Amino acid sequence: GKIRLSPTDLSHFLDCQHIITLDMARLSGEEIPVQATDEFANIIAQNGINHEKKYLSHLQTNTENIMEISENIDHISRLDQTISALKAGTDIIYQGYLSSGSWGGVADFLEKQSNHEGAVYKVVDTKLSRTPKPSHISQVVIYAILMNALGIDPPKNGQIVSPSSTAPVEFSVFEFKIS
Repeated sequence: GKIRLSPTDLSHFLDCQHIITLDMARLSGEEIPVQATDEFANIIAQNGINHEKKYLSHLQTNTENIMEISENIDHISRLDQTISALKAGTDIIYQGYLSSGSWGGVADFLEKQSNHEGAVYKVVDTKLSRTPKPSHISQVVIYAILMNALGIDPPKNGQIVSPSSTAPVEFSVFEFKIS
């Protein structure tokens, strides 16, 4: 079958290049033991989910036009729903699925930014770290590339939301050569 890569795969690769070697070996049928998650890893994962949900609650207090894309449907339906929501001008799309070629993944938030040229969506990702890592920024840039490949105006800026910061970190996706 065809291998599909996600922005999270790229992030893992940037953090540890060997992880992709292990993933590819598993996909080829090799018996590679998977390290069991420990209690600490579970706590970190739950904290990440809680942070994302808290940011969603914050957004819900400021806007009514939010669409959540269900994770319980197939990728094609998720992509169709995401594109429909983008074209309809939905203010915020939570868990939007973007895909093109061998790449596909779920963006935490796609937030509409209105300007004099019309609406453009900004990719917003929630992370637990105090400052964005290069791998976090690369994930947002990949989502911007996927939007462009789908014929959706790519965002000029991306954003990383940390639970410890008073304001999200915003950056220009063009600094990272997404054309």
